[in-house]
Amino acid sequence: TGLLTVFSLGIGLTYSWLSIIAVLIFLVQLFAFLFLPYTPTYLVGLKLEKNALRTLQPLRGRDYDAVSEIQEIINVVAEDRMKCLSKLTLFFKLHHLKALFVVSMVMIINQSSGVNLFGSYSSELLSNEVINPNVIGLVVPGFQLIGSSFTVLLIEK
Repeated sequence: TGLLTVFSLGIGLTYSWLSIIAVLIFLVQLFAFLFLPYTPTYLVGLKLEKNALRTLQPLRGRDYDAVSEIQEIINVVAEDRMKCLSKLTLFFKLHHLKALFVVSMVMIINQSSGVNLFGSYSSELLSNEVINPNVIGLVVPGFQLIGSSFTVLLIEK
């Protein structure tokens, strides 16, 4: 979405204004990051079950009984502690490796395909075509965003 935002705003802004807006977007994201809650699993690992419940409840909705889900998380964390699984061991579980592999392959294919270079120079490359080059500059990162969204579907299978 960063490329799409820059290409969209870059049509009508100068480099200096585009840089200022990019920094402002970063600062807003940084400020919002301060309010990002810890995950319920992390909080249960710290033995803060009540905080985990307060974190999970807004995510699931007011009518959802999150107590049973917190209990399940407590059981999983306790089981992992009993097995004395290190974080490195947890990292090498099959479903984590599958997710890492899919994301890595998508990133490698994306970076080696030249799509970033094409997106950066699409206006100049297609300037003699019928379609407005600025529209092409928006379509390419748009397709990139849609394509990378499919990664989630591949991981969740």
